[in-house]
Amino acid sequence: MGASNEAAEELAGGARPLLLDEVFSTTYNDGVDQVYLWSYLAVRFMFERHRAQVDSLLAFTRRGDYDRYLLHLDGLAQPLEKEWREWLACVAAADACADLVQGRWMRGWRLALLAREQEGLS
Repeated sequence: MGASNEAAEELAGGARPLLLDEVFSTTYNDGVDQVYLWSYLAVRFMFERHRAQVDSLLAFTRRGDYDRYLLHLDGLAQPLEKEWREWLACVAAADACADLVQGRWMRGWRLALLAREQEGLS
């Protein structure tokens, strides 16, 4: 697995994990932990578990369609909340869910690299 963010991983197991909706609506006024650490966790979660949704969001931003990007993002948080909490528990437990967290992360990156190679983008 690539470099980890130990501070974010420790935060994942804290007393009050943020709701995914809270992280998705983060602004720079929300403080360093939320802006950097929680956002890192949310991006990692989405890449590990919902790569197709990430690709959809990227397509909106690449076209400059920020209204649809925000609508799509707003619709993701609530349905993914339970999975987000379970994933945070695995991240916080480190080795307890290593195969689940790390395995999906690595498979996702390998699949993305393979797709890029097949498209001739690498």
